[in-house]
Amino acid sequence: MTRIVASRRWTLLQSLSLSLLLGACTRTHSLGAAPDGAGTAPGDAGGGPGDAGGGPGDAKPILEDAPVVGDTAMPPPPPDAADAGDSGTSLLADMLARTWISAAVTAGNCVNISTWYTFGADGSLIERDIDENACSGVMLIKKLTGVYTLRDRVLEMTLNGLGMGTPFLVRSPSQEPVATLTERFPIAAGKIVTPWTGAGHLAIDSGAYTGADGAHFQSQRHLRLDSAAGARLFEQDLSYQVTVTPPLPLAAGQACQVQIDFALVLFDAAATVAQESDTFRITYAAVIRATEDGWMRLVPRPLDGLSTADAYTVWHSMLDSAGLSTSHSARFASTFDRNFVYYLGHPTDDPHVLTQTLPQTGRWLEATRVLPVDGTTADLCTISGGTVGTRNCCTGTGELPNTCTVGACTCAPASSHPVAVCECPNGGCFQEPYGCVGPAGICTVGADQSCNDNLAVSSFHGTCLAGGRCACHPGFTLITPSGKCS
Repeated sequence: MTRIVASRRWTLLQSLSLSLLLGACTRTHSLGAAPDGAGTAPGDAGGGPGDAGGGPGDAKPILEDAPVVGDTAMPPPPPDAADAGDSGTSLLADMLARTWISAAVTAGNCVNISTWYTFGADGSLIERDIDENACSGVMLIKKLTGVYTLRDRVLEMTLNGLGMGTPFLVRSPSQEPVATLTERFPIAAGKIVTPWTGAGHLAIDSGAYTGADGAHFQSQRHLRLDSAAGARLFEQDLSYQVTVTPPLPLAAGQACQVQIDFALVLFDAAATVAQESDTFRITYAAVIRATEDGWMRLVPRPLDGLSTADAYTVWHSMLDSAGLSTSHSARFASTFDRNFVYYLGHPTDDPHVLTQTLPQTGRWLEATRVLPVDGTTADLCTISGGTVGTRNCCTGTGELPNTCTVGACTCAPASSHPVAVCECPNGGCFQEPYGCVGPAGICTVGADQSCNDNLAVSSFHGTCLAGGRCACHPGFTLITPSGKCS
């Protein structure tokens, strides 16, 4: 059985001043080549809380290399007064430009998948889903590339597909592959302690709440998925408004009232009910607790002093009393429950930013060991069972071309030149980002079980791609004559 392993609980070593880390970023730079990544995955970690997306931006942030203190890369010191206008996000941008690892993994029998993100200083972005299980060794599950921007505390990412790094996605199965994913969400950063091997002390929360007066906070999160033809497959806007009375900062032990106003606007082309728009409000008494050095939490009064397990039980009882499950659709209730937990906290030196994960963990943790597999095109070929060889292909064709399309290597000798190609076994062909895939017309798109060579097996051994080609999952092999996975 496969499960999502939750991130472990940490205490604070030293908080990073979010007032310095967050601000207005206006510097721009043209997009350059995608970076190579270096970082680390926890032994069994991947995918922390986060949930958003939006349209790609034109401007890319300039992200300068941060100096290294000891073994941990840290943001540079604050700029001179002349540069202080955008120093907040400038520091956060400098911190962001490195490789990060998701804070929980998909784990199970012979499965241990974590997601790595490399944010380039030039605005480029790479997502790698990597399986480091004990059965078959290190495997690159998927590699996606794209761009990102950081403006006014809001991170926007655009990738050329849907990987495993987008958490808490409530979506109906679609028969069309995702060609473009865009997320947009506010971020906060903090420093945590006792990280597992290969992860540093820095963490990023992808669901921050920002405000100017200590009383009113908001978090706008957007996610959109499009097909190769540009059709909208899925779009989701989550809006959270948090009101704290009296305003923050408050002393430890002081009582307050918290009101959460949530709005959802959702489109899911594959769902029976494609569109949904609804709102929900919950108001509860809370108490301020200094649970970690340098941080304050707004603990719901009924949960104060309870264990984590008991707190979740009581919290869901509070949601039921507020009508979440009885007055709204199951999809709406699940979306709220997955994306908002009872925990809200802020650093003592900045009551204008609320977080739901820091200083315990985050959606991403700083990666401090080398990537298990880089995910170059040649890696993608060999990991999926192919071998790199040489063919004469049409003039203008680059190295390791897509051999599933007709024409790349069919020109006359006078119009050809030698290039590296991926030779796939069992009648397969090479197609990024999947690697070696099977022949066309073999499976039914949207019915991945049709890629099983043995249809009596209930688990999915592959994914059916556009054109009816099977891309076998790690641990399974494309076989002939079926062109399916076993």
